Amino acid sequence: MDQFTHDEINFNEQMITRAEYCAVIQGNIDAVPDFFWWVDELVIDGNLLIARLVDHGTPAKPWLGLEPTGRQINFIEYAIYRFQDGRFNWINVVLDRPSIARQLSGVPEQVYAAQQLY
Repeated sequence: MDQFTHDEINFNEQMITRAEYCAVIQGNIDAVPDFFWWVDELVIDGNLLIARLVDHGTPAKPWLGLEPTGRQINFIEYAIYRFQDGRFNWINVVLDRPSIARQLSGVPEQVYAAQQLY
C-alpha cells in the first residue's frame, strides 16, 4: 500500500495511519471473504477520483453492526479519493447499509420499506 497511500489518510473525516486503513480493509475481507466489486461509473478530474461501485459478497462474520445470515448481499458504494503526489491522502466511502440490512433479513424490499415507516 505504500505506493498507493500516504502515511496518514483522511478516511471518512478521521485521520488514520496507512496501517489502520489496511486494518479496515482486512476487517472487511475477514467479515466478507468472497467480497468483490466492479466499477460501474468512474470520474477523474485532476486530483479527484469518484467511483460508483457495485459490491457483492456473503458476510461470514458480523459486519457494519449486522449479523451474518448466509445470504449474499449486493449493494451500491460511492467512493471519493483525493490524490497528492500520486498517492491518495483523502478517502470518503458511503455504503447503502439499509439495503444490506434488508437483504440480510430476507424480508422483501416492499415489506421492509413499509416497516421502516412505522
